Amino acid sequence: MAQPPRSRTFLRIFFTLGLSLALTGLAGSTWSNLDDARGADADADVMRVDSSGTKRMLTVRFTTAEGQVCEDYLRSRRAEQTRVRVGDVVRIHHPKRYPCNNVREAGNANRWLSTVVAAVLAIVFGIGCFTAWGPPITMPPQRYADAP
Repeated sequence: MAQPPRSRTFLRIFFTLGLSLALTGLAGSTWSNLDDARGADADADVMRVDSSGTKRMLTVRFTTAEGQVCEDYLRSRRAEQTRVRVGDVVRIHHPKRYPCNNVREAGNANRWLSTVVAAVLAIVFGIGCFTAWGPPITMPPQRYADAP
């Protein structure tokens, strides 16, 4: 069997690695979003407010429904609009499995963008894999090439 041309080998490797990375990202993003959806809201005490230009980062401490005390930081859009100070209570949402990580403001559920991007990349790299691993495209002979 003849070896495929160099450029075709490169495309096979590129699209296969891209597809595996896109599928891994899609699985991780989907799992993270589902874990976040199973999480819960909680009241959190503001421990620290950091301002960097227009961004406000809050360090919050809260107790989960299971009684676990957590401390995490988050970017607060509400704090950018209003004056949130140390000692204030804010409403946060935490994931179920790892409640002390990935805390966000309650009501800010715009988390599916990464899943949509990963799905689109998986489709693009899947089409590329299908094309790169499929049979080479050859032009059929012209029927009447030698006709007078």
